[in-house]
Amino acid sequence: MKGLMIVCDQELQAELDYLLRSNGIQTYTLFKNVQGMGESGLKQGDSIGPGLNLLYWVVLEAGKLPPFLNELKTFKQKKLKQKGIQIFVIPVEASY
Repeated sequence: MKGLMIVCDQELQAELDYLLRSNGIQTYTLFKNVQGMGESGLKQGDSIGPGLNLLYWVVLEAGKLPPFLNELKTFKQKKLKQKGIQIFVIPVEASY
């Protein structure tokens, strides 16, 4: 199993939700109002660091990972301009 941690600008929620649904992914955890500093700048929900992030945690069987990861990469490379998104793939040893 692999875990995907997807951190993105909160404005991208509709697009990410669509990508999850279109890939048959029905189980995930969504953390809202995530603060941090990344390639798109400081996000802390105030005048100094406007905007906030979302964090999706998705655990997939190895076979489902490649097609979804390819769609995420395409989305990041071709469709985003100034919006930030980072994708991390993490091994998951077990789920109970």
